[in-house]
Amino acid sequence: RPGLYLLVPARRRRARGRGMAWTVVAVITCATSWTWATVSANAVTLIGAGASFPASVYGEAMSAYAQATANVTVTYNSFGSGSGLCRIQNASVECTDSKGVDEVDFACSDALLNDAAYAAYPDLQMYPVIAGAVALVYNLPDSTYSGTATVLKFDANALLGVFLGNITRWNDAAITALNPTMTLPNELIKIVVRQDSSGTTEAWTSALSTMNASFASGVGTSKLPDWSAVLSSYVTRSQGIGVTSYVKATNYSLGYAVLADANAVNASIAGYVHAGTSTAVLPNSASILQAVKTRGLQFGNNGDNPVRLTATIAPVLTNALAWPFTTYSYVVLRTGMVGFTESDRLRAGASCENVKQTVAFWNWFLTSAQSSRIAEQHGFAAMHDEIGALVSARLIADVYCQGTRVAAVTTSTTVQAIQVGVTAPVTLNRLLYSLRALYEAYNSSSTLAIRELTTAEGALANILADNGMAIGIDLVGTPLAALSRLPLFSIEARMGLNKGVLQLGATGTTLALDSVAVAAILSGDATTWGHPEIVRLNTFLNGVTAPIVLAGILDPEANAFYRTYLSQLVTANASFTLATPSFRGLSYSEVAAFVVETPSSIAFLPGDVVNAFKPYLSSSSALSNLAATQMDVYYKPVNSGAECGGAMRQALKSMLSMLEWMASDTDVQGIITEAGVTPSFASSPAVLQTFLSNVRSVTCNGVSILNPQNAQSSAALSVSPLIMALSVGLGLLTFAMFAFFGGALLKSLFVQTILNQYKRSHPPTDAEVTIVVTDVQASTQLWQKASVHMNRALAIHDKIMRGAIHQTFGYEVLTEGDSFVIAFHSAGDALKFAMLVQERMQNYAWDSPLIRVCNEVYDAYDAEIFEQATQGRNFKAKELLLNAVSSRRVIQEDTMYDEGDVSTHAGRGQMNAFRVPLGAKASPLSEIPKIHGLRVRIGMHTGFCQSRTHPTTRRREYYKGAVTIASAVSDCATGGQTVISGETMAAILGEIKETSRAFHALHMGRHQMGLNAKELDLTEAVDERTVQVDGKVGLDDSSAPTDDVTFALTTDSTRLRWRASDSETSTEEGSLEMNPAYRYAQNAKVSIIKKVAYDKIHLTSLFQSELVQAVPKSLATRLALFSNLRTVRQLEPSYYDSPGLNDMKVTIVFTYIEGLKELSVALKDVMEDSVGLLNAAVRATLPVFNGYESRESNGEFLLAFHSPNDAYKWALLAQSAFMKLDWPKKLLTHRSARRMRNGRRDVFFGLRVGMGVCSGKCADIRPCIRTGRSEYFGAILNFASRVARSAKGGQILTDYETLKSAIQNDYVVEFCHDLGMYQFKGIDNTVRVIQVSDASLMMRSFEEIDAIQVAPPVGLDEDRDLRSQTRSDDRSSVCILLCTAKSPLIKIVQSLVRAIRKEIQVVSAQRIDDVVSQLRHRNSAGLIHNHMVIVSDEIERLDVVDACRQIRRKLNLFMQPRLAVYASLLNDLDAEQLGIDCLLPTLDAPFDASSSRNSYVDGDSDSEYEEDMIAFKQVVESFLLGEASESGLGVLQRLSESGGIASAPTLEANQNDEKLPTFKQAPVPTHNKPLLSMSNIGMLTTTLEAVCARAFAIDVNQQLIFATRRAVKAGVGASSGPLPPSDWLSRVSTVAAKAQRGILRQSWVETIKGSWLDENSEDEYVDAVHKPIRLGDDFAVVLVTLQSR
Repeated sequence: RPGLYLLVPARRRRARGRGMAWTVVAVITCATSWTWATVSANAVTLIGAGASFPASVYGEAMSAYAQATANVTVTYNSFGSGSGLCRIQNASVECTDSKGVDEVDFACSDALLNDAAYAAYPDLQMYPVIAGAVALVYNLPDSTYSGTATVLKFDANALLGVFLGNITRWNDAAITALNPTMTLPNELIKIVVRQDSSGTTEAWTSALSTMNASFASGVGTSKLPDWSAVLSSYVTRSQGIGVTSYVKATNYSLGYAVLADANAVNASIAGYVHAGTSTAVLPNSASILQAVKTRGLQFGNNGDNPVRLTATIAPVLTNALAWPFTTYSYVVLRTGMVGFTESDRLRAGASCENVKQTVAFWNWFLTSAQSSRIAEQHGFAAMHDEIGALVSARLIADVYCQGTRVAAVTTSTTVQAIQVGVTAPVTLNRLLYSLRALYEAYNSSSTLAIRELTTAEGALANILADNGMAIGIDLVGTPLAALSRLPLFSIEARMGLNKGVLQLGATGTTLALDSVAVAAILSGDATTWGHPEIVRLNTFLNGVTAPIVLAGILDPEANAFYRTYLSQLVTANASFTLATPSFRGLSYSEVAAFVVETPSSIAFLPGDVVNAFKPYLSSSSALSNLAATQMDVYYKPVNSGAECGGAMRQALKSMLSMLEWMASDTDVQGIITEAGVTPSFASSPAVLQTFLSNVRSVTCNGVSILNPQNAQSSAALSVSPLIMALSVGLGLLTFAMFAFFGGALLKSLFVQTILNQYKRSHPPTDAEVTIVVTDVQASTQLWQKASVHMNRALAIHDKIMRGAIHQTFGYEVLTEGDSFVIAFHSAGDALKFAMLVQERMQNYAWDSPLIRVCNEVYDAYDAEIFEQATQGRNFKAKELLLNAVSSRRVIQEDTMYDEGDVSTHAGRGQMNAFRVPLGAKASPLSEIPKIHGLRVRIGMHTGFCQSRTHPTTRRREYYKGAVTIASAVSDCATGGQTVISGETMAAILGEIKETSRAFHALHMGRHQMGLNAKELDLTEAVDERTVQVDGKVGLDDSSAPTDDVTFALTTDSTRLRWRASDSETSTEEGSLEMNPAYRYAQNAKVSIIKKVAYDKIHLTSLFQSELVQAVPKSLATRLALFSNLRTVRQLEPSYYDSPGLNDMKVTIVFTYIEGLKELSVALKDVMEDSVGLLNAAVRATLPVFNGYESRESNGEFLLAFHSPNDAYKWALLAQSAFMKLDWPKKLLTHRSARRMRNGRRDVFFGLRVGMGVCSGKCADIRPCIRTGRSEYFGAILNFASRVARSAKGGQILTDYETLKSAIQNDYVVEFCHDLGMYQFKGIDNTVRVIQVSDASLMMRSFEEIDAIQVAPPVGLDEDRDLRSQTRSDDRSSVCILLCTAKSPLIKIVQSLVRAIRKEIQVVSAQRIDDVVSQLRHRNSAGLIHNHMVIVSDEIERLDVVDACRQIRRKLNLFMQPRLAVYASLLNDLDAEQLGIDCLLPTLDAPFDASSSRNSYVDGDSDSEYEEDMIAFKQVVESFLLGEASESGLGVLQRLSESGGIASAPTLEANQNDEKLPTFKQAPVPTHNKPLLSMSNIGMLTTTLEAVCARAFAIDVNQQLIFATRRAVKAGVGASSGPLPPSDWLSRVSTVAAKAQRGILRQSWVETIKGSWLDENSEDEYVDAVHKPIRLGDDFAVVLVTLQSR
């Protein structure tokens, strides 16, 4: 519109690199008047954290507040009370967790601040904002009741008698006296209590302790009490839902739970009879408020200062109308530092506006009728009446900012709300109550009156009475058919099943069912889980005989939802009849509660009920061939007369406005989806538009209600002289202000405009540019199938591309067909471009013929995507991911942590599954989100390249460098996927904050791409500081390598430098170097360090990069589609490979640098380099034991491991590696990093890192919003952090339970030390602390740890035998041969395995899926092994390269086998380019497994073919031993000289019959080469040949292992078969078996008959020398040397 626009700068805290924000005030000129219009104020985000007890109320209230208040968003993270309190105090000082939110505007807590907190932070104040109740729930059969009594009553004596163990039966006199109309059974009371640490338990035990001294002394007030002190028999369950589900499913049970959990399953709630009365009071909003009125105003009754507004409510025993077990929950605010010298403490990035809006929100929460209804709906009571008024007044009076009181928010006058009548089935109640709260906030003058749909006639009467609507299922043919009908909701059914069902038979991940299987279950034909119809879809249940326990609702025929599915089953099979279930509940919630508690049970449930019980039961996949239940909305389209007057018209308008609001607000649609209901009205843009058109066309007396056409009268156009004069004056004033401030304003205004114009008119510089490469997936196939439609589609594609390029200031470099190359000035613009393209391609209305062709072409890709999303890499990970990327406002955590930042030690391992929060948009993974139309893959990279100006077009061309890398990144992606390099991700995070919020990021790990580094022409020179090691990197002289090796590992932050160690050899008697255990451990560690360095150096020919997947928030579910990338090889773990994703069990390692703050101040100039060097060492060694880096801050890491064994091994390796680094000399002068030695050995050298290792279950795993890496949440992190912080620098601490689990998995504790029992801050129970060490670190000594010791150590001697327990799991490695069933390769590998490693199993497979299945199965228990796969091209139509890639992509990184390929057509490619570990040499002739064994050993072959076969076998052997890159003697020499083969220190030292010690606790290489191999045999026989010895060796299996040439000529092994059986052979093998166990006897001399060696020989060998040799823990032989005949 024409007019004058005044541009006013709006103050806003902005990040670096952002322009100034502007508020545009438009002065609009019209022919008749002047009008001021202002753009809304800047958006404000409020952040809170704390208690999970009322989190459901807060989450829904915040959603409602967002509807009512523009530009204010409130987010809440339910981390637990302790985590909230530490964040409102000072997160960096008080918080020890790593939960992702460091600073907050407010905190919520059920616990109280102590005096020390108030003293340290005097601006804090607590305000009670909500109250809740703990209810007593029970289950008595219906036969118990007689007369009219339906509620069981308890008084104080009866209740205490039960929980003190004095009353054990239901018909006890104390209970019977209170319930005279009931026939109470003579049955034991089955008491159930909380298993986890809980604020609910604390409130319950606090009240009972106040009521009875015996209970106080026996149990006391505790979150996790010891009930065994008073109860002889009781059951425990995690979470309140676990308690109420147990009670609901178990007759004669009794327990306590939060009222909301009791209501969720319709559990029976007992009443409480106060002293002196006979009437029972029940927990509800009214009785909770009565309790609050009775004791809620007694601030300070808990010993606290009354000014702090805290009080203990429970127990309330003096008000007969009050529920006695009531408790407060508080909000904690900063009130400003008025009267203090310090300035106000605000959250980083916050201003006084945040403080003002925080007060406004909590004032609304305290006074709003909407918040009161939300609280009541969830079983709580909001603070209203005098208490709410008092708290609200204090809230407004207390809070200041910058010395000024924050103004009170004026609340609007309460008006009579117009009721929108909604008649609907009870199935929708949960959803409708949530929608009512949101709609009331959106339209404060309206509310919903929800009525139950019983009959169609009743629904029609309701519609006519209040101009409302009805929601129903299949009401066609009823009186409602006369009304208009629109699709509204649909609910899909699932079979809910007890979690134990998936553990039957072979472990399954989900239960697949179709209509036939469902019919078999519901009809009763399937009585066991092994029924053929079930096994047909779920092979893991084959052979299971466990009975099916069927549950269902009481009258399924009367239930419309159930009835629609029954009709489908009858249609499919006319003979179908519904069986009578074992349990029948009044509601689906009751049925679900029964399934939670009953083993082998299953029930037919609506999707929203399954969603509500998701953490506690499992569900089937989508029921194939059964359509979802459709629910339509019925309304009157045409109204007239009295229906259009007064309140009737307002009601009709409110009803239509609500439907329009639902269809227009995507957040509302998201909330509907979160409830397990599908918004059918928004199933597609076309359906949505039709829905809105119909709603807006409803009329009253012929005029649209929502869009009335009001004619504008001529009088409205007239303007009074006064208005005109004021308008002119105001305009002149505006011009004057503009002239006065014009210079500064114009300068600020056009900064961003000029920058954007510069971007648009100037191509990016090649010094740092972001290159984007796009391509349409399978475009060639699409052209072949539909060239006409593809021509039009590509025109649209190009238009979308160029529109996005223009909008994001990109520079189009090159277009080839459907591929674009675009250059951007900034990474933020590039990412905006990619997100716009993906959204617009998805949302475009493509032609139907093109859609059909795309579906045909993309079917193969979709099948792979579906397998990835539902069966492949970490199905559980994708569920967690969907919950994480779609949750808003509330992060729901387990309530066992709601009272503090650290859980008790006893409860660490008993976490329940993550509960989906309000606002989550998680959808079943069986419903893969559809990628619409053409699929574009996008890759981008930020860096430098080369450029030139084209001589003809004069446009800038970019090539090499970033262009080449971006193209390679694009090739890694799949259609519909956007992949960015790590460099681009880092640039994005350093630019525009809004950009990082506009997309979801997922870390995909470090990958090796099919791009040779030489192609980039950007190879950097080796750092001058790189040290060429002289072969003495922590090794003894005896194991020095022959060749110099450059130890240079390039990392993101620094170049990893290893120092050349001093000469440390000592032969002094009794010195540390002479200790065999020390030498074994030290050599093994150095072997790993050298192998890491060697691998890094030799993996540089192909380009490597961190890769991150990015998707727009509107397409968040796409993240779960792509769990891998199409790269040559993944090198480091991604989000999908992070530990704990399947079962939430994880081993956490915290590291910290001792004296970091002091070092950072004293040595500023070298600390950055030192910390970078430490980080590089951590990251280089982490992959050796499958570790995962979650986060790092200034050299301190949070790491995750799959098992404690891996964590211990890494920690021990890292401690030694840190001492091998080339630290800056200045660092070594500081007392916290100086060198300490014992004799000639280093004990400390460089930075000293303390470590804490703890195992348990975490509450949640979600990708970090900044990096996309996995972040872990839960008390296990706090516990590990406390343990780590108590350690000294260089010390490794763990708790006993974690060590015990490691011992049971073969971890040896010879060098671990029990430090005793300790009390840690914030942990209720004492913790047994263990110091982990090994032989190479045993000289380290430490001071007492930083914790309170409560008991001395008892030692670990009694625990050492745990490792010898028999294991049922298979931990051996497997070598899978992908070849034909009769391939000679099988025999070759089997013969080699028998000779070198008997623990390797050799199996064959003919399909890729069989290989993947076997590897998954062997890793199903979470154990990580060293498996191998050899792929042969013998199988017809098998592409060996594609086979290897498929195996890589279908398995997690920690499941990856070592891959070898035998193929005759790949000679031009090397193993690295193929992404494999070994490329086997080809043979000119077919395989032949019969080549001479002795020829192989001696190197003496009979033909050219046999020589080729020997070379082939040597390479295969090297691959089996883990050294695929080299072969034969060279491998042995390099490894033995570098310490890879630790020569057994007891080989020659002890020949007595005694058991020798083993030292398994030392970390060993992942691919440790056995001490006896064919290469070793070659060396040994060569040595024996040099002295012309006639020698051979026999193992424990009476097998001839090798023989020298002279021994063969003497007749040993002359025949092709084994040695003839004899007493001598049996005796020799027995000696070898004892030697293998460590019992070595002395050499002996014995005469051998020739017939013992060869049946045809008559010779006799006198005085043959027999020497037992033990070579390693698992191999021994007897070496026999023949003398004269």
